Amino acid sequence: MQLVTKKKIGKVAQATSSSRVIAEMFGKRHSHVIEAVENLVAENSVAKTFFIESTYKNRGKAYKQYTMTRDGYTLLAMGFTGTRALEFKIQFIQAFNLMETLIADHKLAREVTKQGYKGASVALRELHGNAVKMYHFSNEADMRNRIVIGMSSRD
Repeated sequence: MQLVTKKKIGKVAQATSSSRVIAEMFGKRHSHVIEAVENLVAENSVAKTFFIESTYKNRGKAYKQYTMTRDGYTLLAMGFTGTRALEFKIQFIQAFNLMETLIADHKLAREVTKQGYKGASVALRELHGNAVKMYHFSNEADMRNRIVIGMSSRD
């Protein structure tokens, strides 16, 4: 299992982890981690925004899990103790920092490609005149994004 992954929450890409990863890394039963998350959410309504309930499948059966933001992890992990917990907390902080850097770098690359859109649009219009349709501009933008950052301009 990957410690930290990128997931869209709403319209924003964020560094996240799951309750199953936490259980495995801390050597806890997943049901105990679920219980700890639900206790945090029950104690404070703000905590609810840090955890997203979902399911995973194992042997054809669906089970509950939580995806958590950095704040959710921090809140949850603060309650864990011991040498293993401390080591994991440090690794987790480093992994979140790396993922956030990668997300920020991606956003910067998108901004750089956006700066070239107008110039590319003018060049298309000069080269092909009125034969250029509006979708040509979006296709050009999409192609530039796929080349520069490896994904569609819509992602």
